[in-house]
Amino acid sequence: MTFGDVINGLKKNKTAKRTSWDGAFIEYVPETENVMAAIAVTLWNGKRVIGWNPTVEDLFATDWVVE
Repeated sequence: MTFGDVINGLKKNKTAKRTSWDGAFIEYVPETENVMAAIAVTLWNGKRVIGWNPTVEDLFATDWVVE
């Protein structure tokens, strides 16, 4: 899967991860009255960070999994 597939999956409320990530995944956070739309990453330890940005490696990777 490509990052384009990831974006399409996130728009359908799915989560995504790379096979090289150990338990981390990303998800879409929709816009609300007080917060702009963003992508959040939940790390292997359960900590959630809103405002994840992909690296160039992430953008061109083909090992994405959408669930």
